[in-house]
Amino acid sequence: MKDLPPIGYYVALVGWLAAVIAIGYVWNVRVASAALAASLVILACIRAVDTRGIVPHVRRTPIDVATLLILAGILGFFSIWGNSPAVS
Repeated sequence: MKDLPPIGYYVALVGWLAAVIAIGYVWNVRVASAALAASLVILACIRAVDTRGIVPHVRRTPIDVATLLILAGILGFFSIWGNSPAVS
């Protein structure tokens, strides 16, 4: 169980996800998804320099960082169409 990050990480994670949901309601989906993509980039940067195990790790550091950056890129790319009207 010593591989788990501190409880503060999970509290911050839930708080940030609640903030992204609130951003989606207050502004729009495009801003919320861009904020989530930016947070993935920040998390990747922290994961790249983290030596104390604050950020949870799944695999080796380069794979974790690459995965987070790829997901951030995909989310940022799709955020362009966040406010598109529904097509029926």
